[in-house]
Amino acid sequence: MPLETSAKLWVSFQLDSFPSPFSISVTRREVFPMKCTFQCERLGEYDGLHYRVEFDAMPVSFRAVVDAWRNDADFRDWFNELLADVPFKAFRWETPAVTRATESRQFEFVVQDSP
Repeated sequence: MPLETSAKLWVSFQLDSFPSPFSISVTRREVFPMKCTFQCERLGEYDGLHYRVEFDAMPVSFRAVVDAWRNDADFRDWFNELLADVPFKAFRWETPAVTRATESRQFEFVVQDSP
């Protein structure tokens, strides 16, 4: 049975219009039986943003995100939309190094403007 999805919420913002640091928490759609959200903070004086993904307002691990990328098309669509909405024309996407020993830590990534 397919998952029901909520209406998409498009997020658009200008980096210059937010103080540093700022935080945004946005629900984009229902994935799994859980609500998937992200939090975003500006990277101080750098042209970049720091993201954290949450399921049901709880931190989610790298392992859970990788599993969702592999097994859930709705999550992949949601994550691709999140990246497509990044307010840079071109950017670098980076995560911390992850090993089996660290795969349970909270999933996070940064995007940095790369004109």
